[in-house]
Amino acid sequence: MMRLRGAVVILGCVHVASANAVLAADNYTSVKLTELNPDAQSTWKRLADEPIHYPRALAFNEVAGCSVVDVTISPAGQLQDIRVVQAQPFDVISLPAAQLIKSWQWYKSDSLPAREENKQIRLDFCYSGVSAQAADSLCMAQVKRACQ
Repeated sequence: MMRLRGAVVILGCVHVASANAVLAADNYTSVKLTELNPDAQSTWKRLADEPIHYPRALAFNEVAGCSVVDVTISPAGQLQDIRVVQAQPFDVISLPAAQLIKSWQWYKSDSLPAREENKQIRLDFCYSGVSAQAADSLCMAQVKRACQ
């Protein structure tokens, strides 16, 4: 069962609620995306129609955490560089976070010329055995804390 959520803009940060997947009985997940230091003149945007899926390896191991990732988008709209700068727990979250971002597609803002762009993206992975709402609540609290 999948439940899709839309995008919400909160105080200059972009929060995207992921598809909340019921993995098994009493297992619920949520992923929140925050673009750190968003630029009003941003050339490249992530295709928002694509749901952000909780990485399967994290879900099956009931792992929650966060990551901060630096990405560079080329003038052609391709992911040029990706570097995980923070993750908690680092050894477990960093690879799935990078793989998730590598799967994204980017589109150019209509009004701006194509150029290389650097972005810093935070992903929060939240897990609950209670409900999808509990997983979302955990993520809303987690995004307010430092990812260390």
